[in-house]
Amino acid sequence: MTDSSKMRAHLEIMQLAATSAAFTAAAETGLLAALEPAARTAEALAEATACDAFATARVLDVLVETGVVERSDQGYALGPLATPGFGDPITDLARAGELWARLPDYLRDGRGAHFHGRAPQPRGVYADVVQSLGRLMHAGAAELAAHYPQRARPPRHILDIGAGSGVWSLAMAALLPEVTVTAFDLPPVLGAFEREAASAGLAARVATHAGDYHQDLPLQARFDRVLLGNVVHLEPPEQAATLVARAGECVAQGGDLVLIDVPAGPGTAARKRAAAYGLHLALRSGRGQVHTQSMQRAWLADAGFVQYEEVPLAAADLVAIIARRAAGQEGSPS
Repeated sequence: MTDSSKMRAHLEIMQLAATSAAFTAAAETGLLAALEPAARTAEALAEATACDAFATARVLDVLVETGVVERSDQGYALGPLATPGFGDPITDLARAGELWARLPDYLRDGRGAHFHGRAPQPRGVYADVVQSLGRLMHAGAAELAAHYPQRARPPRHILDIGAGSGVWSLAMAALLPEVTVTAFDLPPVLGAFEREAASAGLAARVATHAGDYHQDLPLQARFDRVLLGNVVHLEPPEQAATLVARAGECVAQGGDLVLIDVPAGPGTAARKRAAAYGLHLALRSGRGQVHTQSMQRAWLADAGFVQYEEVPLAAADLVAIIARRAAGQEGSPS
């Protein structure tokens, strides 16, 4: 390695470290929460957060290069990456900063953010963010829903496992007037689903089933479609495979099982994104991770699904794997 390449490598490492540290420090000091859509000077932001004005400006300059903050003659304000069109941007930024600030603790003990002290908190702690996440996925859900009317046999009964806000199943129900949806999730989350269904005018065509999807799936019921939308990545491979198998037992003859998740494709950019998102998942859940499409197909094959269709969802940067069993096969209760 030449001296010039060593210097470039050193500067790249410094940039990565500076970006991470600036974001974490801005979250811990309240600087992220103090940012507004209207520009404020570094001095005003420093006074609002009891920070040094010169140091505040240097941290903000780093965040400007990420797109989280933008700079003008009037000062600093929320940037384009801070306002993706869902939720409250200041709240979202603060939550993200708080989450990443826990990374040293996670590195030491492997406990995800759903652990407070020694007592694990259920995934219901996400109940207050599922609607924001649903809005983020709305365009992708509409894209997937539009894929189905082209099919010979649209579903009539959908089971949405880990439904969250119901963004995937409700988009299908909105497009297919005969569809009914059963949402399966923890009790604190189902309220968000019911609010979204009512807002979409679909309250009469939905039902809810509260429980832990590792233990309480309604295996005696059969559904034309079973959805696992952005769910399996919350689990390590062994538990994800078991969840896919149990979800498959709920699929009626001729029905399908749909896995919707972040792609883990080839290429440097895709690998970087998967690594960063994988760390984010792990930090949230403890053992969640990005699973490749080949892993998901293997789980589906083990569950008896031999026919696959992959649908890229460009609007959400996700991939849906639609799987079916061979003719005549149906899930059976374990």
